[in-house]
Amino acid sequence: MTMRRRMHRRTALACALCGGLAGPAHGQAPAPAPADTAAEAALDLADAQAATSPGPAREWQARLELSARQAQGAGPDAGRSRVAVEASATHALAAHWAARGALRLEHDEPLGGARGPSASRGQLKEALVAWSPDPRHTWELGRIVERAGAALGTNPTDFFLPGAVAADAAPDPESRRTQRLGSVMLRGQRLWPQGALSVMWSPRLASPHGPGQPGAEGTLQHTNGVGRLLLVASHRWRPTVQPQWLLYREEGGAPQAGLNLSQAWGDAVVAYAEWAGGRQPSLAERAEGRRAGRHFSHRAVLGASWTLPIDLTLTAELQHDGSALDGPALRRLARDEPARWGGLMQAALASQQRPTSRGVFVHAVWRNALWRGLDASAFVQRDPGDGGRQAWLELRRRLKQSDLSLQWQQQRGPAWSRFGAAPDRTALQLLYVHYL
Repeated sequence: MTMRRRMHRRTALACALCGGLAGPAHGQAPAPAPADTAAEAALDLADAQAATSPGPAREWQARLELSARQAQGAGPDAGRSRVAVEASATHALAAHWAARGALRLEHDEPLGGARGPSASRGQLKEALVAWSPDPRHTWELGRIVERAGAALGTNPTDFFLPGAVAADAAPDPESRRTQRLGSVMLRGQRLWPQGALSVMWSPRLASPHGPGQPGAEGTLQHTNGVGRLLLVASHRWRPTVQPQWLLYREEGGAPQAGLNLSQAWGDAVVAYAEWAGGRQPSLAERAEGRRAGRHFSHRAVLGASWTLPIDLTLTAELQHDGSALDGPALRRLARDEPARWGGLMQAALASQQRPTSRGVFVHAVWRNALWRGLDASAFVQRDPGDGGRQAWLELRRRLKQSDLSLQWQQQRGPAWSRFGAAPDRTALQLLYVHYL
């Protein structure tokens, strides 16, 4: 994708109602998974979270998912099958007014001779009303999906991520960015030619529960267990440089600051940095319900994405989380206080945060690999502090109005590491998606 096409995409995103369900326009072939997800995420920054004119290109989208998954090391219920239907709709109510909703229904069954209960779930991912009195201003109210971050493997500035992504969601970056639950909030935005300013207020609507803490009862405790406020501002300095500043505060916590920055070098390389910091308890303290900030810590990602002429995009990131433990401290905690170690690992999984302070992430996406219509993607996430490693590989065949994917996942490491403690050592999944 050339720089001109990337900049055109940024303009188009700034003119679309926020959110959306991945899939094709009605009567068209499905849109394939983007080959340069990291580069686009780094370039979009403020535009990716914008909502302006409520004039959608399409009123509704829907898809049907059929999957079969077999895992090793997960016990007698390692084999599961799933049927899911996901739909979204946008409708213009009147001049300057629009409504949007997104719903997911799914049913799980044990696969083959596997034992385990059946499960049915319904999730209202998004439901909002938007008012745009003019092209520069937008106000939205309802359950809204809010995303932030320039990085691909982990996003320190994605403050609304904890509690929004299910623990059993696929670990690939695209799934974690799109398959998430919105928070009930009021969001307003002001756009100008060189930037944007957004404010988001999400009130507490359930009994107090920290974002991403395990044990939440119902979706409101997941997303609205505490009151939250987020300010986001961006201003373009150069045609390819648009920093994004964030200021976040949640009920009972200290303010957190954030910064996203990217720089494109030619049409092929994008370097980016993401940082967030403030006074807060450590991940271990948050796992125990202690939410008052005790010391300053910061989280940061430094990465780069390189797109080759063969439509292959390579991304590499260095990750740091000052609120997590280093490898020796995590090992001692598992040995001396296994109950606290277990709570820490559950909190890390529920909040989509890393329990170790350092990480390395390498990702590759190859569009039209070997032949047209076949996409390949893979990543390796490694924690140098504890020796844990997670690997992912997906082959996706794009058909006229459907996708067929084969996904493989492997997790290795010492028993006290986050990947070594994972119940699924190896998993294989076949996924069919039909776009309606």
